[in-house]
Amino acid sequence: MRDLAVVQPMPPLDADAPALSAFEFWPAPVFYAPLMPLIGWLMLRHGVTAPLAANPGLPASGLVGESKSEVFSAFTGPQRELLASWIVVERTGSIEWQARDIERRMTEAGFGYPAVAKPDIGCRGAGVRPLHNRLDLIDYLWAFPRDGRLVIQQMVRADGEAGIFYVRRPGDRRGRIISLTLKYFPHVFGDGQATLEQLIRADKRAGRIAHLYLPRFEGRRAYVPGCGEAVRLVFAGNHCRGAIFRNGNHLISEALERRFDAIADSIE
Repeated sequence: MRDLAVVQPMPPLDADAPALSAFEFWPAPVFYAPLMPLIGWLMLRHGVTAPLAANPGLPASGLVGESKSEVFSAFTGPQRELLASWIVVERTGSIEWQARDIERRMTEAGFGYPAVAKPDIGCRGAGVRPLHNRLDLIDYLWAFPRDGRLVIQQMVRADGEAGIFYVRRPGDRRGRIISLTLKYFPHVFGDGQATLEQLIRADKRAGRIAHLYLPRFEGRRAYVPGCGEAVRLVFAGNHCRGAIFRNGNHLISEALERRFDAIADSIE
């Protein structure tokens, strides 16, 4: 969201925290296994569709397969202005022609480069890429499935992200935020001598999950960043991509909850 992302800077990352927690990268089936008996019991008690009751305005309750553009379009009134500007693109026709048409539509929507491209239906940051110029856009269109739908959105310049878990029960006038997760983008810093791969492998955290970072730097592993040069390892704030998550519940406030009430009220 445009305004919420720049209200205040991210709190500094706690450098003294362990590089990785003991369970941080457990396989998902193992991590979620303890919840399965509870989910099964709730399905028996309330019906097999109980897991789909959380967000009735979304297909499958947003569990999987929801359209980003449809969610964006659900915002109405002043709250819609909180969203970074965006356009929806059907991947058809000539790449060169479509790139020019996308740039024209971006201008009409009030934004330009840098921008962000993402699948309209995606999951866990897959296919989310920054676009700095037309060459980036053309490369993205070439790799994108023909007849697929993508979203091009204004890039929000912020040092991090926050995942906010907002809950409002049916019939309640107000909701509450029950969880706030701060999402940090890890960097390595050059010394003018070590290669990018060496810097990643030497980092106390990145070196233990280098398999997440190195594939996205194919062709640049031997690059030697200058002294003090920062190289960002993650673009999207997804844990499975290597973003760093921290508990931000101390930042939950009455004002933030009321802002999300207003956002929720703007959605049918």
